[in-house]
Amino acid sequence: MTPNEPGTPALIGDNWVLPSVDDLSNSQVRMHVSISVSREERLLGSDVGLRLTADSTELSQTAGPEASSPLPVFASRGATAFAQYTFDNPGNLTPSSATVSVRGQSAEFPLTGQAPGPVA
Repeated sequence: MTPNEPGTPALIGDNWVLPSVDDLSNSQVRMHVSISVSREERLLGSDVGLRLTADSTELSQTAGPEASSPLPVFASRGATAFAQYTFDNPGNLTPSSATVSVRGQSAEFPLTGQAPGPVA
């Protein structure tokens, strides 16, 4: 598994994927993962996973999508599913990488230099 450039989507299986840091306050890290899908495709919460590392420490996930529920989808010309996650970060560490899995395949994303931003 080769890390991608910061802020660059990666192809995981048939889906383009991009994780983003949303918030680093209150000793937590909130993130979302954008996943390109076809208009007919539905991803369940159990189809997507996210591991988050900060300063060589894997952070504990405290919230994520419900396993049996479909992920919300935004559609315009294309369609994008969204998975939202919260991680415990009692040391207020800076996230350095995220590993996203979609239906058993995964990619690593560097987060260095990625400032929290609004959900797209």
